[in-house]
Amino acid sequence: MLCASDEQNLEEMDTSPIKSCRGGRHLFHFRETDSTSNRAHELARKGYPEGTVVLADSQTMGRGQLGRSWHSPQGKGIYLSLILRPDTNPARMPGITLMTAVCLAEAFTDACGVIASIKWPNDLLVRGRKLSGILTEMALTGDILDYVIVGVGINLSHGEDDFPEEIRSRSTSIMMETGTLPDRESIVGSFLGRFERAYREFLEKGSDSFAERWKSLSGMVGKTVTVESAGAVIEGTVSGIDEIGALLVRDRDGRDRRILSGQVSLVG
Repeated sequence: MLCASDEQNLEEMDTSPIKSCRGGRHLFHFRETDSTSNRAHELARKGYPEGTVVLADSQTMGRGQLGRSWHSPQGKGIYLSLILRPDTNPARMPGITLMTAVCLAEAFTDACGVIASIKWPNDLLVRGRKLSGILTEMALTGDILDYVIVGVGINLSHGEDDFPEEIRSRSTSIMMETGTLPDRESIVGSFLGRFERAYREFLEKGSDSFAERWKSLSGMVGKTVTVESAGAVIEGTVSGIDEIGALLVRDRDGRDRRILSGQVSLVG
């Protein structure tokens, strides 16, 4: 059973049954912290190894993509960050986010029967509502990749009224979708087990190792989208992802565009 520390300092919990990726066994679990990714950055700078996991029951400053906040009430969600130290080119890192999304979607189906679709690059949706989000951050020295932090937020046992009014109509949770209280441990364990296997494949083969799985889980392939990126707006049809995880969009002029980052919205 997951156990949370009563302390606000970093306390290693060696008794947890959860395995982190690539055999790592360092797990830190907080009742409350500002952000699991902040704690993971601290641990990474102190030299903690790849596979170290940080979990929290609540976050006071949870964050998502593009500087947005992530609503993290006590005991309602899964807030998790992983330390990775891949010996690879930083240009391949977009693929880490997409690989994480595939692992989450498959874990939801496996652990609680929820079918989620992936919205590139970092959201998982059910019935068009956001269930989970991913934030991937890199630390570089010059052009050398020091480490990567993968942060995951999952809406677990929220009721509709637990979400702030401004996101209520766009959010959902495992409990809202299934009608039952989900097993937190099963979801985390399934995700970390899948992540470990997928990460090894990613290091060996790149994004090609999960591209087909991403397509089958994506709610975007074949759909018309608009992409706001680098001050421009592109409209086109999504055809898939490339070898590093960039979104492939065919624009109105028939040109194939590679999107490395941006805000994506479905048209219609």
